[in-house]
Amino acid sequence: MRVEFVASLAVICSVASVAVVRPARVSPPDACSLLTAPQINGVMGVDMGTPKSIGTRGCQWRQPVKSGSSGVFADVTIIDQNGYAIGKKAAGTFTITPVSGLGDEAYYSESTNGKLTSLRVRKGSAAFAVHVWGGPMPAAEAKSKELALAKLIVAKF
Repeated sequence: MRVEFVASLAVICSVASVAVVRPARVSPPDACSLLTAPQINGVMGVDMGTPKSIGTRGCQWRQPVKSGSSGVFADVTIIDQNGYAIGKKAAGTFTITPVSGLGDEAYYSESTNGKLTSLRVRKGSAAFAVHVWGGPMPAAEAKSKELALAKLIVAKF
């Protein structure tokens, strides 16, 4: 009887210890590591220089230009589920367009005046946003570049 009690207690303790073990938190990837120089330069069609970390979850590439000249920018930001969902709530100020075949879910957010675009992608519980802007770039071109960059990123995400 004592052996059965000890064995039962051991099983209960084992099950209890499994129940309290919490999964390790996975840190979001470094946004600047998601694209290589050849990838960003190839998609953008120009040298985008050295990436610059923006806070703890963002990265920006900027076309090196002479002072006073406009260049192009590409931003990648790791966002949480709230950051992903909030863009969908901007309807009215922004036009939301679903994008199929990219991650688990994705959508473009474009300002109603057509001057600002971004592409948000969710894969599992992680998400990111890509924003291309600057220079005399039409929204259709920015969206095309955002999609090309997002396809490269989602493969690493």
